[in-house]
Amino acid sequence: IHLRLWEMVQEWDDERYRTCFLGQVDREYSRLRWIAAGHPSALVLGPGDRRTELAVEAPMISPAFPWLPVAALERALAAEERVLVLTDGLPETRNTAGELLGWSRVVEAVAASP
Repeated sequence: IHLRLWEMVQEWDDERYRTCFLGQVDREYSRLRWIAAGHPSALVLGPGDRRTELAVEAPMISPAFPWLPVAALERALAAEERVLVLTDGLPETRNTAGELLGWSRVVEAVAASP
């Protein structure tokens, strides 16, 4: 899939950029594989407020970066862990007082939900 994404990007001009997180959960072997390019780090949320940030290995996706790595990263994923992937638009949401929601509030809300 990531190779098809990269082929599509080649049709853009050098001034277009995108971020990407592409993940796959292998339930049989309890593994998570992912590729992240310029995207805010995904988090693995575990029991007891345990949080692990997933590495972002590549820059934003653009023909201006022809060296985009295509190797996926991998880690074990325990049954009680959840993966949180989101765009930066959610933490940048403002309430009626004009305050940013922020990353920590988003993570706290997700971590507290079943």
